[in-house]
Amino acid sequence: MMLSQNNAQQENQALPPGKAGENARPQRMVLGELNQNVMGARVQPFRAAKQNATTEGFFNTKSQATDFKIYDETAHDRVTEKAPQIPKSEKPSLPAALTALPSARLPLSTLELSGPHDSPMVLDTSDSSEQSADIDVESSLYGVAEYADEIFAHLRVAERRTRPKANYMRKQQDITANMRTILVDWLIEVSEEYKLHTETTHLAVNYIDRFLSLMAVMKVKLQLVGTAAMFLAAKFEEIYPPDVGEFVYITDDTYTKKQVLRMEHLILKVLKFDVAVPTSNQFLARFLKSANADKKTEMLASYLCELALTDVDMVALLPSFVAASAVCLASYAVSGKIWDEDIRECTQYELEDLAPCISQLYSLFNAAPYSSQQAAREKYKEAKLECVSSLEMPSSLPFDDVQEP
Repeated sequence: MMLSQNNAQQENQALPPGKAGENARPQRMVLGELNQNVMGARVQPFRAAKQNATTEGFFNTKSQATDFKIYDETAHDRVTEKAPQIPKSEKPSLPAALTALPSARLPLSTLELSGPHDSPMVLDTSDSSEQSADIDVESSLYGVAEYADEIFAHLRVAERRTRPKANYMRKQQDITANMRTILVDWLIEVSEEYKLHTETTHLAVNYIDRFLSLMAVMKVKLQLVGTAAMFLAAKFEEIYPPDVGEFVYITDDTYTKKQVLRMEHLILKVLKFDVAVPTSNQFLARFLKSANADKKTEMLASYLCELALTDVDMVALLPSFVAASAVCLASYAVSGKIWDEDIRECTQYELEDLAPCISQLYSLFNAAPYSSQQAAREKYKEAKLECVSSLEMPSSLPFDDVQEP
């Protein structure tokens, strides 16, 4: 556990002169006990990874180098034949030009050219704005407009295949929904400390929920599951993911590198290596573009989707459903427009279907200032994210007054 600042000062004063600075250790950002709403200080946890790693009782099986073998199915059908021996007298002789040693080559002479000479690389210097004016350039996964609809249709199918069980928490004997909320909030804070992408956090939460849907986990191992899921998501999404030693460090050495790697292997086995899953963050790019959203609306929608990660009740909803609801609520809070024909055509949802989810996101936003978990709210207080977590929502939602166009 991490010592408080006052306790650290008292310890330093108790040490002999000249020893306080040498024995003082940097504070770590740790999750702490899951049954307590105590979060560690936000400290950049960069240090060299430890070299020694030991395993403890949760993982007793030893991995062997012979656990995985590459099996060649065509090996038994292959017949080894000796190459036919060609008598020396019958071997074809190569031409002398090919067997002779290369002679010294004269250096290239300078070409003397007269007159204008154009380069074979012809550049089109005409204004291309008129040609690209009619091209609908999408962002994120929809970078190629010709395939945007096919990609969207594929993601809508994949989100149903990779969704966790809605009520999996009822089958968990030792963990609760509040423990999951604390864990997700801690992962958002870890993502900020290591400057990871938002998509990495969404992927990690998906891995956790799908893993808990199939496996019963003890309370003391829940943070290990979250750490390994974040490590796996970072390796999948980030260009330069943090080393496993960094994830061990942020847990205050509660687990070893070997335990994190073994848990990563177990998660992959349970998920059947299906880690390329659609998240609500992926659907936001398409929905926001269709709504012609500005940056503030975009940041507010992203904040609402991260708030949805901390709520276990949102697990039952599809990522596209949550993303569409977040865009509608963000658009209403910023510009006063909650629905139009373009949003309906893009999201393929009806406003009356999204209304319960919009109301739930509305409640999550209003309750965020009074929650014990503040990682997402603190993240979106920054000016570069338009300080959207400090905005004031409208006093009510106009579902009764809005009619479909």
